[in-house]
Amino acid sequence: MFTPRRRLLLADANHLAAYRWHGGTLNTEARFRADDEGIAALSAYLAQQRSSIFYLLADVPEEGFQLELIPYVQGADRAILISARQFAGADTLATSYVLAEVIKEIHSKDPIDLVFFGKQAIDGDTAQVGPGVAVRMDLPVVSYAIKIREVNLEQRYVIIERKTESRNELIKTSLPTAMTCEKDIAEIPYASLPDLVYSLRYEPEVWTAESPIMFDVPQLGLKGSPTTVFKTGTPEKHIAGEVFKVAEVGLDAVVKTALDRILAVEGMASTLGVQK
Repeated sequence: MFTPRRRLLLADANHLAAYRWHGGTLNTEARFRADDEGIAALSAYLAQQRSSIFYLLADVPEEGFQLELIPYVQGADRAILISARQFAGADTLATSYVLAEVIKEIHSKDPIDLVFFGKQAIDGDTAQVGPGVAVRMDLPVVSYAIKIREVNLEQRYVIIERKTESRNELIKTSLPTAMTCEKDIAEIPYASLPDLVYSLRYEPEVWTAESPIMFDVPQLGLKGSPTTVFKTGTPEKHIAGEVFKVAEVGLDAVVKTALDRILAVEGMASTLGVQK
């Protein structure tokens, strides 16, 4: 009696991986990129496996309804979903209040050494929540982190590399600490199939506005958000200023030209108390 072979196709946003299912284990057979070459290779692969039974599993973490599953897919020990209507409409102040209270509650029972935040959200784009939580918890904060160089649990310090506009910096700070991370803080690996399947079945803990923490209601949601946005826009691109080289025109000429340009601005002469 002919028994068709079973194969699994695991698709994500960038690749499709093919596995052969045999003896209770999965063996990787091929990986196809999400481009024309990858599609052609996948077509050829499927043509060679016409007698197989295929199972398709799609990994779509970018979908909102699965966001709470991502940490568990990557092997976290515990996932908590903070959800309540009272939290709706929160600005950075109200959001940082809720997160700080949650982290304090967790820390009181299971001490925390590092608190990770993203650099900024894609809606408000303020990059204020991470530092706001750190201030509420009286924690040091390192922003724009790209690498953890050392964690010393005995001497209670961490060394973090952070990115600035002109250079990278090494910051040594005490534990516990908070950090806001750039996307290159780590390369996110593909989740193992057992973790992926388990995450789909996992039910995160749900914390509400009433349990297990009693929040101060006036600090929640829209009522606890003093931010008012009147207008948003993109700043104008500045034009580079003039450059005067002392070596070419002399120091006196440069100083005179600079003063003339400053005093030419309307009202500047009276502000400085000089006459043109």
